[in-house]
Amino acid sequence: IGDRSVTGLVARDQMVGPWQIPVADVAVTAASFDTYHGEAMALGERTPVALINHAASARLAVAEALTNIAASDIGSLKRIKLSANWMSPAGHPGEDAGLYEAVKAIGEELCPDLDLAIPVGKDSMSMKT
Repeated sequence: IGDRSVTGLVARDQMVGPWQIPVADVAVTAASFDTYHGEAMALGERTPVALINHAASARLAVAEALTNIAASDIGSLKRIKLSANWMSPAGHPGEDAGLYEAVKAIGEELCPDLDLAIPVGKDSMSMKT
């Protein structure tokens, strides 16, 4: 979640317009008041695609995050660190295997090919109702 301007270091937050809708491609904060350096944050999500193809959904989410963060001056893909939130209704037929396919698609294939790391993340495995 981007800083909503409490610190005064927000260059671009994720909310846009008079109704503050979170549609900006990227949120950018400055590291301090006397520098041009800072952090950029972007999201990617393609959960509806997972109904058809779990691996494709994960790859599309990474691709969306990368195209969104490209709106900031990142310089090199090597500077990007990803955080993954693995969501799955564990225990439902096919969902455990689908989650495995998604994790493998980006954790063992796409991200290593792009030299991207996913050093942090969380799981939301209790999403079933």
